[in-house]
Amino acid sequence: MRTYGAGGMDTDLNERTRRLWERRAGRPLTEEDFRQIAENLTGYFGLLIKWDGQQGSDDQGRAAQDTSPVETKQEVLANSGLRNGRV
Repeated sequence: MRTYGAGGMDTDLNERTRRLWERRAGRPLTEEDFRQIAENLTGYFGLLIKWDGQQGSDDQGRAAQDTSPVETKQEVLANSGLRNGRV
C-alpha cells in the first residue's frame, strides 16, 4: 500500500528518487537539493509534453496558429539553474 506525504506525494517514490540522485551526485542530498531536482524534472517533462503537442500541431498543419515561443536547450538549462545539464 502506498503512503502519501505532504502535498499528496508518494513517499516511496520520493525515497527511491532520492536514492537514485544521491548515487548520481555521490553525496547525500539536502531537502533543497531534492526539491530543485523534482522541480527541474517536472519542468523538463512539461517542456517535452509541450514540444510534443506542438509537433502534433505541425503534423496537422496548424502550427502557424501557435505563436508561443519554444525554449531552446540552452534557455531551458539557463532558466533551470543547471550547468551543462548536471546536478
